[in-house]
Amino acid sequence: MRHAESEAAGRVRDHDREITPQGAEESRQVAQQLAAAGWVPQVIVCSNAQRTRQTLDVMQQVLPELAEADAHFLGSLYTTAALDGQTRGHLAAIVAAEAGPSHTCCLCLGHNKGWEEAASALAGETVRLGNSHAALLEGRGASWADAVAEGVQWRLVRVLEP
Repeated sequence: MRHAESEAAGRVRDHDREITPQGAEESRQVAQQLAAAGWVPQVIVCSNAQRTRQTLDVMQQVLPELAEADAHFLGSLYTTAALDGQTRGHLAAIVAAEAGPSHTCCLCLGHNKGWEEAASALAGETVRLGNSHAALLEGRGASWADAVAEGVQWRLVRVLEP
C-alpha cells in the first residue's frame, strides 16, 4: 500500500511530511475496504516516514485489529523506494524475516516509485498505486521466504482505491 496524500514538499524535510485531511479520509476508506474484503494483516512492514506512520494510525482507527498486528517501522523502506528496481528484493527479505508461520496477511506500507515496481514485479503486470491505493496480492509458499523468493509470481486480486 502507498501512503496517504501528504503536504507539498518544501516546507519540511521530505521524511517529515504529514498527511493531509483528504489523505486521512482516503486512508479510512481503504481501511474499510480491507475490512470488508477480509484482508486483516497480522504483520505490518512500514516505512518510518511521518506520512506512512500517520497513514497507518488513521487506518487503525477504522480497523482496530491493525493495532494488534506485529508492526515493523524501517527507515530502509523510505530510502530503498527511491532506488530503481531495489524495493521488491528488499521487501522480500524483510517480509521473510518478520512474517511468521501464523501470519496469513502482511501489509507493506511505503512509497513510490518502489512500491509500484515491487507490486508489478510480484504480479507480473503493471500495478499503479496512487496515494492510499492498496494492491491486494495473493501468494503461496511453504513459508513466507518461499512465497517471496525471487521469481515467484503472485496473483493481483485487485487494487483498492479510495
